[in-house]
Amino acid sequence: MLAWAMSGLGLDAGDVLDHQWVANGPQWAVLVLRDADAVLALEPDFGALEGLEIGVIGPHLVPGVDAGPYSRAAEHRPKGTRAELEPLRPAGDAAAFESAVSGVPADFEVRAFCPGEGLPEDPVTGSLNAGIAQWMIPAGLAPSSYTVRQGTRLGRAGAVGLSGHDGGIWVSGQVITCVEGTVRTA
Repeated sequence: MLAWAMSGLGLDAGDVLDHQWVANGPQWAVLVLRDADAVLALEPDFGALEGLEIGVIGPHLVPGVDAGPYSRAAEHRPKGTRAELEPLRPAGDAAAFESAVSGVPADFEVRAFCPGEGLPEDPVTGSLNAGIAQWMIPAGLAPSSYTVRQGTRLGRAGAVGLSGHDGGIWVSGQVITCVEGTVRTA
């Protein structure tokens, strides 16, 4: 499955920092890339991806900052102190990173590809983002509360907030009603 997804996205093994199967209603193959720019640069072959639902995520980084992995989890950084604001050190584990920078549009960029569902790319996907958070927060790959930008390549301004609470995930954001109606059964 991983090789199939990477081939359809034009990725090499070195492009993928981590991957996981997540299920939150829909089931998604999720790939973590080095940064948001790599996520935004993807030009999927939708024909090759037919039958897959793929989520791709990468951290937004400050321009000029190395896109290597960073981790705050291994460091003791008391909240409300100067130490909390100091630059993150590169992590020893390439799979563990956290984008804790300011001046970026969100902590992570996400794209959702589901060509078999009649929608090649979904502009904003709550179930995918919740599934990613269910994996990344406990694994230490994301902080307990973070933001995601999605829909950028589609000209959308999707902003999703994710936070872990009492073993569950809260998904937040603003919505615009595009279609409204009533369904009656006979």
